[in-house]
Amino acid sequence: MGEDPLKDVHPASEWRFRAAIVALLVLAVAAGHWWTPRGDGELHALHVLLRKLFLLPVVLAAIWFNLRGAVGAAGAVTMLYAPLIDVLRQLARPLRDHVW
Repeated sequence: MGEDPLKDVHPASEWRFRAAIVALLVLAVAAGHWWTPRGDGELHALHVLLRKLFLLPVVLAAIWFNLRGAVGAAGAVTMLYAPLIDVLRQLARPLRDHVW
């Protein structure tokens, strides 16, 4: 009990396996964030939670792949999250431009 399941695996296979886990986590959190409807209350709380979950693959990449992995994962998260910021700005523009 407590043995590493990857201890007898070739180092290149272990590297690919861990990279796949990081990539799948980034994609899963991004998909959840993109497809969760926007709203108030619980829906907003879910968006905040999903945004914070973006840190998980970055931290895992830092542990497994050091600085290079963390920067790569953070770059992937940024590329997937940045378009959503623009979409949300476009949705908020009518409220901001409205003359009360």
